[in-house]
Amino acid sequence: AHLERALSLAQELGDTVMIGMVRHDLALQSERSGNHQRALEIYQQLLKQTQTFGDKGGAAMVRDQIGQIFAEQGRYEEALAYHREALAGLEAANKKRATVITLNNMSAVYLLQKNFAEALSISQRSLPLARETGRTIDIFIALTNLGYSQFGLNRLSEAQQSFSEAV
Repeated sequence: AHLERALSLAQELGDTVMIGMVRHDLALQSERSGNHQRALEIYQQLLKQTQTFGDKGGAAMVRDQIGQIFAEQGRYEEALAYHREALAGLEAANKKRATVITLNNMSAVYLLQKNFAEALSISQRSLPLARETGRTIDIFIALTNLGYSQFGLNRLSEAQQSFSEAV
């Protein structure tokens, strides 16, 4: 209720930055409560808003969030389509950390599909970039995805090495 009121107030004031921030929070809240359809609707509004203002990096990050929701719903091809669009936008905007997150998200979807070769390829792109950004959680996720990919391809010693490095 508080976020809905904040959105109304931001809209009354015409504060587009605040509108975007509140929409993002509303979408996250909807997603966390399991209301994926509501989250998708809000993210679509936010995507339109970022595009209207020419915020290519912001639009790419919203696409990644939409991809995450589709992945959670088991709609893997739709998830990958949004992740690919996000990746192109993030790379063009040189948003390295967000690029790593999207690559890790894509790898996770390929793992869910048991497409271990593609998951491996994506993880191999993600890991060096994650190391470059220095964020421990991103490195951990990239190494874990890499390990699961290698395990799925029966490359057990490589998988063991990736998992060991992750911990």
